Amino acid sequence: MFGVYVISGHHQGTMWGFKGDGKPLEILAFFYRTFDPQGRTTENYFHTEELQLYVALGGKAEFPKAGIAAQVAGTPQVGSGPAPERGRPAPPPELTSWPPAQWPPGVKNPKLIKWLTSAHWTEEEKKALWTALHANAFVAGDPNTPQDFTVAPFCGISCTRRRGFDYLDYLSGIHGYNAARSIRDRFVETDDIIAKGSRVIRVFKGSGHLTGYMYGFPGDGRPLEFIEIGTGNAGVGGRSEELQLFVAMGGKLQFPGKPPVP
Repeated sequence: MFGVYVISGHHQGTMWGFKGDGKPLEILAFFYRTFDPQGRTTENYFHTEELQLYVALGGKAEFPKAGIAAQVAGTPQVGSGPAPERGRPAPPPELTSWPPAQWPPGVKNPKLIKWLTSAHWTEEEKKALWTALHANAFVAGDPNTPQDFTVAPFCGISCTRRRGFDYLDYLSGIHGYNAARSIRDRFVETDDIIAKGSRVIRVFKGSGHLTGYMYGFPGDGRPLEFIEIGTGNAGVGGRSEELQLFVAMGGKLQFPGKPPVP
């Protein structure tokens, strides 16, 4: 079971040290639950837009200005010359049987494989699952690929056009993720997935190392790991754990009366 909802209200009391000031709050949240044959919950994944909540409460998310300037200056801009070939994963092989003879590299969890194998899927759902499980195979492109740093206007908490790191774009002022440079060893592992007809919801984990500038934070080789939810054609876009990623890149959070963390 998968659900998306908006939590709304007003900041009326102290919350993580931020005093209630009566400001309106609106935060998008997801839940993802699985059940056993008796209807008992076996897994429960709950995610809210924590970075948006942190900022709405009054928190500051600061990005290294000098790093952003260096990132922009050191990256070919769109229109500065012919675009080299982008890194693209090979199309998935044709699905001829279920379960397939070989699962995609990002499907590693034995429990997930057992469930995918034993669950009843329609032919439409099998094809949708197969496509989604291959969707985030990552190939590091040419590092000289021109990048467009333009930020799309923020379109609201529950905007269906949001994808991945869009709120980090909005806060930093640049589209600061460079697929060919920022995390060149990025690997995507599927944690869970469900399908109904042609609609697929997937929870997956991105991991790798900060190999190049990302939102102004320099590529110092530090490990990165972040959860993402790909809602595909379910109508609510895709989301990542942007607060988790902000901290992993080197960002600092500041709560009232507390030293900066981490």
